[in-house]
Amino acid sequence: ASLFGDWTFQDLCDQPGPRLMPTHMFGEQLLPRELLQEDGKGRLIIVLRNLKSVMVSTHFFLGEPKDGWLGNEHGPGSFNRFLSDDCPNAFGSVFDWINQQDKVVALLERQTKKRVLVVYYEALKENL
Repeated sequence: ASLFGDWTFQDLCDQPGPRLMPTHMFGEQLLPRELLQEDGKGRLIIVLRNLKSVMVSTHFFLGEPKDGWLGNEHGPGSFNRFLSDDCPNAFGSVFDWINQQDKVVALLERQTKKRVLVVYYEALKENL
């Protein structure tokens, strides 16, 4: 199966500009090389969300975990599981994801501050 469903990466590149490619995938290995090069093209916008909101949204979106996990020695719920290094979420540990973002942001900021923007979801909502 392709990372992009029925689309290939070349199909996305062939779209007329400006192109917007939203994704949850992240990290240097999953972003276009042209974006990460010193003289690269493109811009990166990262939308961050409060981790508590992410956890609550995940709970309501996915419902009860398929493996039946409803809690641990600290009581019912999934907070500790969500924060765990080996979190079974589709995208893995939220902290790994944030660390990967930090590396890419640092790389792009060293090159030029005009190619990366970090926005907080709550701030966007507040300004509607």
